[in-house]
Amino acid sequence: GATPFYSWGIMNDHELDELIARSIAVGASPGPPATDTMIADAEHRLGVRFDDQYRRFLRRCNGIDKIGSFDLYPVDELGVSQRWTSVNTFLAGEYLTYDPTFEMRGDEQIAPEFNPPPPGYVPVLIGNDSNFPTMVVGNFSIADPAASPGEVALCRYEPELLGTFDDALRVLVAEAEGLADG
Repeated sequence: GATPFYSWGIMNDHELDELIARSIAVGASPGPPATDTMIADAEHRLGVRFDDQYRRFLRRCNGIDKIGSFDLYPVDELGVSQRWTSVNTFLAGEYLTYDPTFEMRGDEQIAPEFNPPPPGYVPVLIGNDSNFPTMVVGNFSIADPAASPGEVALCRYEPELLGTFDDALRVLVAEAEGLADG
């Protein structure tokens, strides 16, 4: 079956700035803005074209460490840092080289909810959870600069994080606020 695609719409710059401020309020550390050269270098290294949502995020803050237990990597780490390489090796071995038939949530066995990217897109590791083997993966176009935003998903089959990068960022910040409140 097809994975549901959740979307609350593309955020404007004000909402993005507000989400970054909310993440800081709960202890996150956003990086300084990425330059267009830094973004282009990462795209070249990875062989993809980032969608406009992810590019806008990188131009506002080059990654965010500690949104709750999640880190969204700075663009200069993508494809090259030790942290990225280690997590990406696990991602490739555990999720992208076989077709899982089930996932465990506690004692409950459920059907997996992570689907491969559509034709013309490739999965790219853009962050991870430091407490669990959970990766944030964006599906980006191989070449099309006008491609629609790729789905972002967690490889531990977290359905609330299926959708675009903007949707995933909203969920990560809200979950971090919930952890800070509770």
